[in-house]
Order: sequence, then structure tokens, then C-alpha cells
Amino acid sequence: MSNTIHVFLSAILVICLDVSLGLSSEEFKSSLLNARKYCNESQVDPATLAKIKQTDYIKDRDIITPQVTCFLDCILKKSGLVENDKLDEAGISQVISQLGDNEEHGKVGVEALKKCIANKQMMSGKCNAGEYFKVCEHEYAQDLSFLNLILKL
Repeated sequence: MSNTIHVFLSAILVICLDVSLGLSSEEFKSSLLNARKYCNESQVDPATLAKIKQTDYIKDRDIITPQVTCFLDCILKKSGLVENDKLDEAGISQVISQLGDNEEHGKVGVEALKKCIANKQMMSGKCNAGEYFKVCEHEYAQDLSFLNLILKL
């Protein structure tokens, strides 16, 4: 896994779940599966959404909306960690094991996400990874150099 993808996936996983909660890899994967299960264009399971909003890395918890969760789901798909609507558990485990306590990855990811959300157009009920990435390209490119690489996957 290239370094840019690793940084990006680490940031996404930190954004999705607070690693300081001490969750096991299985609980971590379960939470990701829950978020995917309820990301059907416009709704997210309230319990999953509440857990995502508890992360210490996100100051403005209102930015974690069903649309953002859907966006993260699309990123997981683009990153090759979701195939045929199933998480690549080995890939997720590898990212989790490499994640450690690197708070900086999480902070960079959150800042990029905030900038993206502040500037993106809302897509009415569509989880369209290509369109989300196009709208956010400028902001993401300034924070992380992974965007063009991810778009080519």
C-alpha cells in the first residue's frame, strides 16, 4: 500500500472512529460495516452516527452527516477496501495495525474533510464518489497528495 493511500486511509479510519476508545479490530470493522449498511443514499443508523460524532478529533461534530458518511463509504470503495458491498477485512486489518496512535494523520484528514465539506455542493440523495472528489479536488490536493492517485484506482 503506497504511503499516500496509507495516510489517507489512516485519516479516514481515525475520522470514523475514535481509536482512543480502545476498540478491538473486530469492533472497528463492525462499526465500519454498520456505517456502510445504513449508508443507503440518505440515512445512517443513529447509533453509528452518534459513535462517529464522539471522536475527539472532530471539533464541529455537525460536519459528520449521513452525506459525509456516504462520502467516506465511497472513499473506502475507491481505495479498494470494499468489493461487492463487502469490506476487505484483511485490508482493513492491515490499515488498523499500521494506524497506531498517529494523531497527526487524523488531524490532517479532518482538516481536509472540513475544507471539502465547506466548499462542496450537496448532492441530493446521491453517493457519487466521482462528483464528490471533483468538487473537493482543490481542497484535498492542498492537504494530501493522494487525490489523483485515488481517482486513478
